Amino acid sequence: MVAEGRSFVAEAPGLPGVPAGYLLVAEVDDVAHLEQLSVDPAYGGRGLGRLLVEQAVAWARARTGRVRQSSISTYRQA
Repeated sequence: MVAEGRSFVAEAPGLPGVPAGYLLVAEVDDVAHLEQLSVDPAYGGRGLGRLLVEQAVAWARARTGRVRQSSISTYRQA
């Protein structure tokens, strides 16, 4: 996924190199599907999730020139 450019990592604010969240995206039937989006609760509410989704949208646009549709599945903590 990293080599294919389908994974994105958000660094902790003010702590370069310290991961605070990540997103995995895939293309399924010409739809950008957000497979996983996680942000450490200690860094919640700081826009990291939004930043990661924006990166995924940019990835999809770079592949197709547009974003026609996207999807995400959500689950409560198991």
